[in-house]
Amino acid sequence: MRRTGNRVLRSGAEGNPVRIFHKTLIVSSQGEARLAALANPDQLIVVRRGRNRSAVFACPCGCRDVLVLNLDRAAGPAWRLRFRRGGPALMPSIWRTTGCKSHFIVWDGRIWWCGLAPNETENFPKDVVKALKVWWDAIP
Repeated sequence: MRRTGNRVLRSGAEGNPVRIFHKTLIVSSQGEARLAALANPDQLIVVRRGRNRSAVFACPCGCRDVLVLNLDRAAGPAWRLRFRRGGPALMPSIWRTTGCKSHFIVWDGRIWWCGLAPNETENFPKDVVKALKVWWDAIP
């Protein structure tokens, strides 16, 4: 890690994905999902009981926290999970307000770091920014 201005850059934070989800695993319990996330940080685990309930994965910054994102709109505000050609995509971004305070987007199976200032989206390849905007606008 290195500090630039008022933000810390991690490996890959300058527009390059730091990690790729090579595998998506479907399980039926949170406990099983948490164990799988700790055992293999390069996989996204989906808890599915009838429908997708949550996405579980190790925080990409390397802090070893396991993140659990709600995917079930019936249970409250929820992320959207889509499987694209390159892998899973989650929207909106994940912004941790505790712990490591990471802010990132999962798109095509890759982790893309978000900057703290609006103009820092220039770090993303232009085709990714365009695709994210189109995809986000299409979500009901």
